[in-house]
Amino acid sequence: AQVAAKDMPVLIDYLVKNFGTGKAAAAPAAGGSSDAAAKKILENSCTTCDDLDLVSSARYNKDEWQGVVTSMVAKGASIGEKDVPVLVEFLAKTYAKK
Repeated sequence: AQVAAKDMPVLIDYLVKNFGTGKAAAAPAAGGSSDAAAKKILENSCTTCDDLDLVSSARYNKDEWQGVVTSMVAKGASIGEKDVPVLVEFLAKTYAKK
């Protein structure tokens, strides 16, 4: 199905509400480390569909990680729009292409 970008948040909210795991994406703690916040997002949102070993074995640059995260959000991952850059930065730094 093709969904316009402006309609994506509504669709994702619907899918998460009706078909999600019941776990909300972690919000970064005020004054907390962005790495700690990103790790919580990874653990709470990304691992509901993918094993952490799959994520940790991948090696991508920042643009490639952005594509992966965007794709996962489009497929229903419960990652807030404001959390995407935090997660992408963490992934690119932690699981960088060698």
